[in-house]
Amino acid sequence: MAESPPMSTSSSRHEATHWRRPVAAAWLDAGRTCVVANRRSGTLSRIDLERRAVIDEQPVAVRLADLARCETTGEFVVVDDKTHELITLCYDSAGRIAVTGRLAVSPYPTKVAISPDERTAAVAGLWLRTIDVVALRPPAVSEPSSPGGGSQLRVVASIALPFAPREVGFTPDGERLIVLDAFGGQIAAIDWRRRRILAVHTIDGHNLRGLAFDPATRTVAFAGQTLNSQLPTTAEHLRSGALMKNRLWQVPWDRLADPKLLAAEELQIVELDQPDVGAGDPNAIARATGGRMLVALGGAASLVVVAEGEVLPLSIAVGARPSDILLSCDEQHALVVNQLGDSVSWIDLSSRQAIEISLGPQPESYPRDRGERLFFNAGLSLGGTMSCHSCHPDGHTQGRTADTFGDGAYGNPKRVISLLGTSLTDQWAWNGLQRELRDQVRQSFETTMHGPSLRPEQHDDVVAFLHTLPLPPPLIARPRDVFDRELLERGRKVFESWNCGQCHVGPLTYTSQGSYDVGLRDELGQAKFNPPTLRGVGHGAAYFHDNRAASLEEVLQVYRHQVPTTATDDESAALARFLRSL
Repeated sequence: MAESPPMSTSSSRHEATHWRRPVAAAWLDAGRTCVVANRRSGTLSRIDLERRAVIDEQPVAVRLADLARCETTGEFVVVDDKTHELITLCYDSAGRIAVTGRLAVSPYPTKVAISPDERTAAVAGLWLRTIDVVALRPPAVSEPSSPGGGSQLRVVASIALPFAPREVGFTPDGERLIVLDAFGGQIAAIDWRRRRILAVHTIDGHNLRGLAFDPATRTVAFAGQTLNSQLPTTAEHLRSGALMKNRLWQVPWDRLADPKLLAAEELQIVELDQPDVGAGDPNAIARATGGRMLVALGGAASLVVVAEGEVLPLSIAVGARPSDILLSCDEQHALVVNQLGDSVSWIDLSSRQAIEISLGPQPESYPRDRGERLFFNAGLSLGGTMSCHSCHPDGHTQGRTADTFGDGAYGNPKRVISLLGTSLTDQWAWNGLQRELRDQVRQSFETTMHGPSLRPEQHDDVVAFLHTLPLPPPLIARPRDVFDRELLERGRKVFESWNCGQCHVGPLTYTSQGSYDVGLRDELGQAKFNPPTLRGVGHGAAYFHDNRAASLEEVLQVYRHQVPTTATDDESAALARFLRSL
């Protein structure tokens, strides 16, 4: 575990020049002040909204992923996805941050939610697919008169999920947790007290973001995107909005707890895209009274208002990649956190005027920084409905197929490949047609997104950003017990004896240059495919170029992909276990 940074004894670092990359915010002092969690710098910034100025900035962690506040104790709860910790802290009378508790949680925490009674937190563990239920203080004691509940921190349950979670929230009655898929279209309802999943539903969507509950109607809203995998990514389909749709869904949360198949007509859908104005990458939601909702469009750098199931005209421009929204107590103002703008926007909702407040001096942008802004910019697609992030959420994959021109033709949709760890591989596209990553990037912008022409150096900037994306950790890295250790070792030997390494060359990339005929054909008769890396293969939602296999076991036991005729199911199971360790 990485060493946690010391707490600051000075009052401020907000005049220092560095990237902050804010991700979340919470109110302080009845809304006169807000606190912003900065991911890259691991700091908290306090902002005086009357003066429109940063009060101070203090280090609290290595890499902050989220922030929530307990109103009853005054404590803040943050999660650090570098040290894999939940941290509780508060401001003392002198404005200095004091840590009240630290707790190791499941690796790669991405979101934290606080229960309505503020005694429990839920933490979403991204890559190992867990929800940790954390006791913030014992249920049998009275409310503390001052901050200090952090000393009681403990994980009371870790609930395994069938998908990677990003968003998590307690229903307003405190009975259930609702969890959204970080990449695909799955939604889970959890009885967190009994530590069991009630139901998992799959909708026609991906990149699900934001959770907004309405106690009056007992509904939950969330945003995301829907890709038509059968339509080629032509300019016509992008311009018409038929290819990628940006949506707001609303559904009764009691229905999500029912394991019965969720019918499409049970979902109330609001189309966020407007004629000639795409709503690329909806990213966060804030709900006001009367059913009105504010939706941040991460790729369009704007905020839209939804009322009575319709998007109101005239969006509000904010900074780059808005990622969180706070609504003021009187609902006259909204605060928007601009992750790639290193700023917040303070919005007067009646006049629709926004004031952008910088969080501090920013350094000169390196190619990777410029490439990151290009990657998340939906304005680079025709119609503004999608960015690179739309199909590659945070650099990974939404697990669906897309009919792009990446392999030189339309009419043969292919699975969208993860870009995590792409700097380690050579040759791109399913047929290995692209020899350089910058050529693949250029092809994607020109024939998939059809946006404004980019300069060659901008393609290089995107490549520089992609080179910063690490491989995901193995889904099941360490053996769980002696039997699992034996299974893992058997799988390693099967991988060697079946000569899987001929195409998937280890130990670094588990792929190879060139394309191979492995007995598969696409719709156009293409028979040779470039082998994808097996690093992180356990995180796949489906397999092969067309997603025909739903699991690694199906790859080996049903489709018998390169499996010897004499192989047994036990050998296939062992190999699948080894693959999940990569």
